[in-house]
Amino acid sequence: MISSVAFVQWACTTSVDFSLAQLIQVMILLSTGGANGGGYLASKYVVLAIYTAILIVHGLINSLPIQWLSWFGQLGAFWNVAGRMIHPIVSMYCGIYIRSTTNVFKIYLMVFQKRKIYLIVCSI
Repeated sequence: MISSVAFVQWACTTSVDFSLAQLIQVMILLSTGGANGGGYLASKYVVLAIYTAILIVHGLINSLPIQWLSWFGQLGAFWNVAGRMIHPIVSMYCGIYIRSTTNVFKIYLMVFQKRKIYLIVCSI
């Protein structure tokens, strides 16, 4: 008999994978021109194929040894930290309106001094 915890974990995994398949469908649609611009809208069968591929990859990842999963976790943590350091710098230099760093942080300080509770809530 399958326990209710295992069923909930299975249901959560499959629903998140299906949401990822739908997200990929929307990303393809928007990158090819959008709904009004004649973009490619994947059919429900293509979304089902994407969903099946994601489930298979997810199952293969779950069957890997714990040492490999640990390595993937460390790689993900490094990628997250590197992205958080690089993203603000790239955003300031590649943005449409290039502002000096003094100007950018002056605006943030003005906003956060007025709304300190907002800063506390955002940091949680």
